[in-house]
Amino acid sequence: MKNHNPRRIICLEDKKIYNSETEASKYYTISQSDISNICLGKRGKAKGLRFAFLIDYENGVIPIFIPYKKNLKRVRCIDTGEIFSSINGAGKEKGILPSLISSVCRGKREKTGGLRWEYA
Repeated sequence: MKNHNPRRIICLEDKKIYNSETEASKYYTISQSDISNICLGKRGKAKGLRFAFLIDYENGVIPIFIPYKKNLKRVRCIDTGEIFSSINGAGKEKGILPSLISSVCRGKREKTGGLRWEYA
């Protein structure tokens, strides 16, 4: 039978300590699973807050969340000369759907948003 003793949690932003994930979950109105995933390093933040198991915090071994990044391709707007770290970033900055920028880069369209694009 599995031992199910709750682990104490610390919020890294305000340093408040909670007796369990459930207690922290109720205080911040964040799901218990989100808090657990942050403590395990499977998620970065929830509502802008980071959490850790108190024992990990005290031992200085807080898991760090490293988001998965697809093989991002930099893109350049031919008309302005601007270079963006990704199609999504370019789309957000210019207010253009990233899929349309991708279509231009792949030669399927001539322009989108009045601009020409290419992979950098």
